[in-house]
Amino acid sequence: MNAAMSQKLANYGQWTYRGAWALEIVAAIIGLATGIALSYRGFVANEAADTMDLVLAGA
Repeated sequence: MNAAMSQKLANYGQWTYRGAWALEIVAAIIGLATGIALSYRGFVANEAADTMDLVLAGA
């Protein structure tokens, strides 16, 4: 019974690890999309800005 419980915990651990990585990837994508959207919005609002300003703001 102890071996079965250890196997079950190992399985849960793998799913937790995968879930944590998936959450980190989703959070990074959301952050990147927010940064791009805000920099584009500022680029469009400022008529004196050029493309390099958009690249620097997005970075």
